[in-house]
Amino acid sequence: HVSKSFVRGTFLAISPNISEDNIVYVATNAGTLYKSVDQGETFSILTELKKRITSLIISPNFASDKTLYTTTFEGIYKSEDQGISLATHHSRRIFSRFSMVGSSNFS
Repeated sequence: HVSKSFVRGTFLAISPNISEDNIVYVATNAGTLYKSVDQGETFSILTELKKRITSLIISPNFASDKTLYTTTFEGIYKSEDQGISLATHHSRRIFSRFSMVGSSNFS
């Protein structure tokens, strides 16, 4: 079941390898990260940050590095296990939104 916050302030990240892994992520500005393993047919809660998520980015090398980033007003969170755990990657407030254009090194 997806909460009402799913509709407003929603960020979508689709695996670059979706044809094989079927993974889609959705993050809400309410701080909840959802994961689908059936190309978005159903979602389950992966984690709740309890902080307003301002963006969600999936690594272009997701098939091999399993890396996701989320940003909040407090900093950047990184997951290297398909979103199961999120660790603070950068804790200073340097910006509130960013987006990926093309391939970059996210290390």
